[in-house]
Amino acid sequence: MHRYANVGQTNPSLVFLPSPVSDGGRGGAGLENAPFRCYPRPVLYQWIKAAHLISLISWMAGTLYLLRLFVYHAMETEQVVRDRLALMERRLQNAIATPAMIATLATGIWMLVLVPLWLKQPWMHIKLTCVFALAGIHGMSGGWRRRLITEPNFKSHKFFRVMNEVPTLLMVIIVIMVIVRPFAKP
Repeated sequence: MHRYANVGQTNPSLVFLPSPVSDGGRGGAGLENAPFRCYPRPVLYQWIKAAHLISLISWMAGTLYLLRLFVYHAMETEQVVRDRLALMERRLQNAIATPAMIATLATGIWMLVLVPLWLKQPWMHIKLTCVFALAGIHGMSGGWRRRLITEPNFKSHKFFRVMNEVPTLLMVIIVIMVIVRPFAKP
Protein backbone atom coordinates (compact mmCIF):
# COMPACT_ATOMS: atom_id res chain seq x y z
CA MET A 1 0.00 0.00 0.00
CA HIS A 2 1.29 3.42 -0.91
CA ARG A 3 2.12 5.82 1.92
CA TYR A 4 -0.67 8.23 0.81
CA ALA A 5 -3.34 5.59 0.30
CA ASN A 6 -5.48 6.62 3.30
CA VAL A 7 -5.20 10.41 2.98
CA GLY A 8 -8.26 10.71 0.73
CA GLN A 9 -10.32 9.14 3.51
CA THR A 10 -9.53 12.04 5.86
CA ASN A 11 -10.51 14.64 3.25
CA PRO A 12 -12.96 13.10 0.77
CA SER A 13 -12.81 16.12 -1.55
CA LEU A 14 -9.18 15.30 -2.41
CA VAL A 15 -7.63 12.51 -4.42
CA PHE A 16 -3.93 11.75 -4.68
CA LEU A 17 -2.62 11.10 -8.18
CA PRO A 18 0.86 10.68 -9.56
CA SER A 19 2.53 13.90 -10.57
CA PRO A 20 2.33 14.29 -14.39
CA VAL A 21 6.13 14.44 -14.67
CA SER A 22 6.91 11.93 -11.94
CA ASP A 23 7.57 8.88 -14.10
CA GLY A 24 10.45 10.43 -16.02
CA GLY A 25 8.66 10.01 -19.35
CA ARG A 26 8.38 6.22 -19.05
CA GLY A 27 4.68 6.27 -19.91
CA GLY A 28 3.48 5.33 -16.44
CA ALA A 29 6.12 2.74 -15.61
CA GLY A 30 7.34 2.79 -12.04
CA LEU A 31 4.51 4.89 -10.61
CA GLU A 32 4.48 2.86 -7.41
CA ASN A 33 7.42 4.98 -6.15
CA ALA A 34 6.44 8.23 -7.87
CA PRO A 35 5.81 11.39 -5.86
CA PHE A 36 2.10 12.01 -5.54
CA ARG A 37 0.38 15.37 -5.63
CA CYS A 38 -2.91 16.29 -4.11
CA TYR A 39 -5.65 17.21 -6.60
CA PRO A 40 -9.31 17.96 -5.94
CA ARG A 41 -11.82 15.33 -6.94
CA PRO A 42 -12.68 16.24 -10.53
CA VAL A 43 -16.47 16.33 -10.20
CA LEU A 44 -16.54 18.50 -7.06
CA TYR A 45 -13.92 20.85 -8.43
CA GLN A 46 -15.76 21.26 -11.74
CA TRP A 47 -18.99 22.23 -9.95
CA ILE A 48 -17.16 24.75 -7.80
CA LYS A 49 -15.45 26.22 -10.86
CA ALA A 50 -18.79 26.47 -12.69
CA ALA A 51 -20.34 28.29 -9.73
CA HIS A 52 -17.28 30.56 -9.59
CA LEU A 53 -17.59 31.52 -13.26
CA ILE A 54 -21.35 32.07 -13.07
CA SER A 55 -21.01 34.31 -10.04
CA LEU A 56 -18.06 36.16 -11.61
CA ILE A 57 -20.08 36.89 -14.74
CA SER A 58 -22.95 38.18 -12.59
CA TRP A 59 -20.58 40.31 -10.50
CA MET A 60 -18.96 41.84 -13.57
CA ALA A 61 -22.32 42.52 -15.23
CA GLY A 62 -23.62 44.18 -12.07
CA THR A 63 -20.48 46.25 -11.58
CA LEU A 64 -20.30 47.45 -15.18
CA TYR A 65 -23.99 48.33 -15.29
CA LEU A 66 -23.82 50.10 -11.92
CA LEU A 67 -20.96 52.30 -13.07
CA ARG A 68 -22.86 53.06 -16.28
CA LEU A 69 -25.89 54.10 -14.19
CA PHE A 70 -23.57 56.46 -12.29
CA VAL A 71 -22.72 58.14 -15.62
CA TYR A 72 -26.41 58.77 -16.28
CA HIS A 73 -27.01 59.84 -12.67
CA ALA A 74 -24.19 62.42 -12.80
CA MET A 75 -25.56 63.83 -16.09
CA GLU A 76 -29.22 63.97 -15.01
CA THR A 77 -30.84 67.26 -13.94
CA GLU A 78 -34.41 66.20 -13.13
CA GLN A 79 -34.95 65.03 -9.55
CA VAL A 80 -37.60 62.43 -10.43
CA VAL A 81 -35.17 60.72 -12.82
CA ARG A 82 -32.36 60.91 -10.23
CA ASP A 83 -34.65 59.22 -7.71
CA ARG A 84 -35.44 56.45 -10.20
CA LEU A 85 -31.73 55.98 -10.96
CA ALA A 86 -30.92 55.85 -7.23
CA LEU A 87 -33.50 53.10 -6.76
CA MET A 88 -32.12 51.12 -9.71
CA GLU A 89 -28.57 51.52 -8.41
CA ARG A 90 -29.50 50.36 -4.91
CA ARG A 91 -31.38 47.31 -6.17
CA LEU A 92 -28.61 46.41 -8.61
CA GLN A 93 -25.90 46.63 -5.99
CA ASN A 94 -27.79 44.95 -3.16
CA ALA A 95 -29.61 42.24 -5.12
CA ILE A 96 -27.12 41.30 -7.83
CA ALA A 97 -23.60 42.72 -7.57
CA THR A 98 -22.92 42.19 -3.84
CA PRO A 99 -24.30 38.61 -3.60
CA ALA A 100 -22.42 37.73 -6.80
CA MET A 101 -19.19 39.17 -5.37
CA ILE A 102 -19.63 37.16 -2.17
CA ALA A 103 -20.28 33.97 -4.16
CA THR A 104 -17.26 34.65 -6.40
CA LEU A 105 -14.96 35.16 -3.43
CA ALA A 106 -16.35 32.15 -1.55
CA THR A 107 -15.98 29.76 -4.47
CA GLY A 108 -12.53 31.17 -5.27
CA ILE A 109 -11.39 30.58 -1.70
CA TRP A 110 -12.87 27.09 -1.82
CA MET A 111 -10.87 26.27 -4.96
CA LEU A 112 -7.70 27.59 -3.30
CA VAL A 113 -8.37 25.37 -0.29
CA LEU A 114 -8.63 22.40 -2.64
CA VAL A 115 -5.47 23.33 -4.56
CA PRO A 116 -3.28 25.39 -2.19
CA LEU A 117 -0.22 24.96 -4.45
CA TRP A 118 -1.65 27.68 -6.70
CA LEU A 119 -0.82 30.22 -4.01
CA LYS A 120 2.85 29.68 -4.86
CA GLN A 121 2.31 30.67 -8.50
CA PRO A 122 3.14 34.24 -9.63
CA TRP A 123 0.15 34.31 -12.00
CA MET A 124 -2.14 33.63 -9.02
CA HIS A 125 -0.58 36.54 -7.10
CA ILE A 126 -1.36 38.88 -10.01
CA LYS A 127 -4.88 37.46 -10.31
CA LEU A 128 -5.59 37.89 -6.59
CA THR A 129 -4.27 41.46 -6.70
CA CYS A 130 -6.75 42.23 -9.49
CA VAL A 131 -9.56 40.51 -7.56
CA PHE A 132 -8.82 42.66 -4.50
CA ALA A 133 -8.85 45.74 -6.76
CA LEU A 134 -12.25 44.67 -8.14
CA ALA A 135 -13.55 44.24 -4.59
CA GLY A 136 -12.20 47.71 -3.79
CA ILE A 137 -14.04 49.21 -6.76
CA HIS A 138 -17.17 47.43 -5.57
CA GLY A 139 -16.79 49.00 -2.13
CA MET A 140 -16.10 52.45 -3.60
CA SER A 141 -19.19 52.06 -5.80
CA GLY A 142 -21.31 51.71 -2.67
CA GLY A 143 -19.91 54.98 -1.36
CA TRP A 144 -20.39 56.72 -4.69
CA ARG A 145 -23.98 55.44 -4.88
CA ARG A 146 -24.83 56.88 -1.47
CA ARG A 147 -23.08 60.16 -2.23
CA LEU A 148 -24.83 60.60 -5.59
CA ILE A 149 -28.14 60.71 -3.74
CA THR A 150 -27.15 63.77 -1.71
CA GLU A 151 -24.60 65.35 -4.09
CA PRO A 152 -25.49 64.40 -7.68
CA ASN A 153 -22.61 66.42 -9.11
CA PHE A 154 -19.79 65.50 -6.71
CA LYS A 155 -18.03 63.74 -9.62
CA SER A 156 -18.46 64.38 -13.32
CA HIS A 157 -19.96 61.87 -15.71
CA LYS A 158 -16.50 61.69 -17.36
CA PHE A 159 -15.04 60.36 -14.10
CA PHE A 160 -17.59 57.57 -14.03
CA ARG A 161 -17.00 56.82 -17.73
CA VAL A 162 -13.31 56.26 -16.96
CA MET A 163 -14.10 54.24 -13.83
CA ASN A 164 -16.41 52.06 -15.93
CA GLU A 165 -13.35 50.88 -17.89
CA VAL A 166 -11.25 49.89 -14.86
CA PRO A 167 -13.21 46.68 -14.03
CA THR A 168 -12.97 45.66 -17.68
CA LEU A 169 -9.19 46.07 -17.65
CA LEU A 170 -8.93 44.09 -14.39
CA MET A 171 -11.16 41.35 -15.84
CA VAL A 172 -8.94 41.07 -18.93
CA ILE A 173 -5.85 40.68 -16.73
CA ILE A 174 -7.60 38.06 -14.56
CA VAL A 175 -8.69 36.01 -17.58
CA ILE A 176 -5.19 36.10 -19.08
CA MET A 177 -3.64 35.06 -15.76
CA VAL A 178 -6.01 32.09 -15.36
CA ILE A 179 -6.08 30.85 -18.96
CA VAL A 180 -2.55 31.61 -20.22
CA ARG A 181 -0.83 31.40 -16.80
CA PRO A 182 2.21 33.45 -17.68
CA PHE A 183 5.08 33.30 -15.20
CA ALA A 184 3.94 29.82 -14.12
CA LYS A 185 6.46 27.82 -12.13
CA PRO A 186 6.81 24.10 -12.88
